[in-house]
Amino acid sequence: MPMDKLLECITIFGVSNEEFLSDNYQNYGEEKKLVTKFRKLSKESQDLIFNLMDSMK
Repeated sequence: MPMDKLLECITIFGVSNEEFLSDNYQNYGEEKKLVTKFRKLSKESQDLIFNLMDSMK
């Protein structure tokens, strides 16, 4: 699909490029809130969360 047609489709849907290309577009708003809050955490807290997630695999 040509880029101009893709951009036209995104505009028609009325969403951001990031939201349109998201893997889980139905929950994009909630995921974005979570990522925003996560980025505000200290590096140590982020590392702890990643370690916890790794241990749950």
